[in-house]
Amino acid sequence: MKTTSLTSLHQIIMSKQFSRDRLKMRESLLNANGKNLLPDDNDNLILKHLLITIAPNKSNYSISSFAKKIRIINAMLNKKLYKRKFKQHPNRIVFFNFIEYSKTKNLTHNHFIIRTHKSFSSTNKIIELMSLLKTIVDKFEFKFDYRFRNNAIDYATKHFSENNDNLIIN
Repeated sequence: MKTTSLTSLHQIIMSKQFSRDRLKMRESLLNANGKNLLPDDNDNLILKHLLITIAPNKSNYSISSFAKKIRIINAMLNKKLYKRKFKQHPNRIVFFNFIEYSKTKNLTHNHFIIRTHKSFSSTNKIIELMSLLKTIVDKFEFKFDYRFRNNAIDYATKHFSENNDNLIIN
């Protein structure tokens, strides 16, 4: 049986299974609310355990028009919560969108993680926020789903790489 050192095992994992970009993205999202970082002046949190999925009901949907509609959905949500000056509001909700395109079924879909104010950290507040988001998404006739998962960041970033423009922050 061949023994492998930890450094060579790490190199095998880095070269074959993961890209460095994906690992950096996962680490930065996982450590975003950590104690070793400077506190956010506005008390915002990334909800690491919440995975939200939005998908159009059509196949062969354009990624650029889908990204534009996701941006509009984000603006509508923030406008509902923070009224007229939502763009300047320090606690506005930010989407970390990871857009994917299924080659076998020609389906475009989006997994995203959100950054909210700490007042939305309780489960009841998150469910209220998701019901508000669902009413907005339904206007665009998109499928909407959210789940509480321990691996939400890993699942959302599964196709992320530096050369793939599937990360959109809005």
